[in-house]
Amino acid sequence: MKIPNTLTAIATAVAISAYYCTSAATADESASPKFIIVTKGQLGFKEGKDFYELGMTFTDFRNKFGPPEKSNSDQGRQWYNYTNDGLTVNVASDGTIDGFIFCVAACDTVQAASVATDTGIARGASAREIVRQHAEPTKKLAVSDMMTLGYKYQNGDGLLFCFSNGLLNTINIVHGAAFFKE
Repeated sequence: MKIPNTLTAIATAVAISAYYCTSAATADESASPKFIIVTKGQLGFKEGKDFYELGMTFTDFRNKFGPPEKSNSDQGRQWYNYTNDGLTVNVASDGTIDGFIFCVAACDTVQAASVATDTGIARGASAREIVRQHAEPTKKLAVSDMMTLGYKYQNGDGLLFCFSNGLLNTINIVHGAAFFKE
């Protein structure tokens, strides 16, 4: 059975975030976050006045945000690691962005991101806090010591909060509803 590219991308993103991220905090947690994930209206993230969203071309993103420190590819897909920013950008074979992964805990591939949602969810947030801010998730997936709370947006995009051992590891903005399919 062939798995759709979007499903593969989301599964890979969740697996990567669960595998590589640890609970070690390296960023200054008292400072204002560098990135704000916008959860109301158009899903995306802000850095200062710049707004980045799914579906934009990686070329446009790179021109505004800057070049990545590392990149990987597999089956026509690209992953760009912004090591110092705690961000991995997933790019589809057509060159458009279909995922942003913010490591809120230190990872093997990137440093901890200085990031929070516009509702105040950041490093150290519990699943209970996320549900209080965002309501019950559209889908909850728990396997062993890993758990993902997924919030599906009207356009099919999703916001995923991934935990390992009860600690928030990543906040993912993903394109498509593959995570939400049975």
